[in-house]
Amino acid sequence: MKSKLNKLSKLVQINNIVKILVILISMSILFSIINYTNSMEKDSVEMFIESLTDDSGRILSSAERRDYVQEVNDVLGEADTLTANIKLGDERSQDKKDTEKSNYEAKIKQEEADAEAKRRSAMSVESKKSEDIIALKKQIEEQEHQLEEQQMIDEQRKSDDEQRKSDEHRSSLSERDRAIKNYTEYNGIIEMGNYSKDVGKTDFSNSESIEGAVNGCMTNISLEDAQKTCDNATDCNSFYSFNPKGEGRVCFKNNSSSNNIHKPASDPNSSFFIKNYKKYPNVLHMGEYPNEFSNSESIEGAVNGCMTNISFEDAKTTCDNATDCNSFYSYNGDDVGKGRVCFKNNSKPTNTNNPVPGPNDTGKSAFFVKN
Repeated sequence: MKSKLNKLSKLVQINNIVKILVILISMSILFSIINYTNSMEKDSVEMFIESLTDDSGRILSSAERRDYVQEVNDVLGEADTLTANIKLGDERSQDKKDTEKSNYEAKIKQEEADAEAKRRSAMSVESKKSEDIIALKKQIEEQEHQLEEQQMIDEQRKSDDEQRKSDEHRSSLSERDRAIKNYTEYNGIIEMGNYSKDVGKTDFSNSESIEGAVNGCMTNISLEDAQKTCDNATDCNSFYSFNPKGEGRVCFKNNSSSNNIHKPASDPNSSFFIKNYKKYPNVLHMGEYPNEFSNSESIEGAVNGCMTNISFEDAKTTCDNATDCNSFYSYNGDDVGKGRVCFKNNSKPTNTNNPVPGPNDTGKSAFFVKN
């Protein structure tokens, strides 16, 4: 069936070609006739028919001429129809092409619009993501800043709390804690050495210069006041406190030495306090050099046992840490300022106390010996 259709299609195409050729030939003949009749002022078709003869030269009859004219008109009609169909086909083909082109262009435009919409959507999404990232970063930075501020606040609070606790601790320190700054405490000890006035054998004595004291003792006195009282007395280097944690009875002593026997007290909560160093105002040294004392040689930075620009507290620490120091001479005494200090060893209060020469006497200078 398909092959028959193909053959039929080919026959139609051949017939169309033949018809077109006939039309072209006929039209050429007609144009010639028209040109001739225009010059002769006759009908072109009549002139054409009249000139027709058969093969023998015989003029065609009217009926034959009519038939021939009818055939020519039919051919011309078919030619017009074919031309109209061809034109119509061309128009339809052009319409189809225009429609396809329009559809294609519309499709392209739609695809471009869709692509632009997708691009804008993607840009919007990226922009939103970027904005979200920026917002998140800003939020993180704000949180970090808040955290840092909170840490600073916490550290400041901690520092303030520590300072407050320290202040509270210092303010809550008992008089006992403040009083023993320059004293050594011996818990449960009542005295150091022997005391016997009757036989004249004694290692220490009761302080007699303290106003209001009876046999060197006072009642209802705090530890801080006991320290001040002993520091201000001329014959006191130690005291015994019945109640170191509050007010109570205190007995003041002089010439106590930690080298003597430590006698226990009946109350284990009581304490004996002895000055770390005993002060001898306006004394340069004790005994004769080098037989009765020597200069400290182990102290780094000292020249012949002496150092300059040193405070009283640092002098005590330096002597305590040295292996050959039990005393020192301070040009400024126990004043808070700094000055020259000379460290000695084997100094004994029982030796001759050599006074400070007049030109070197500052009015504050003193000699200090470990108790």
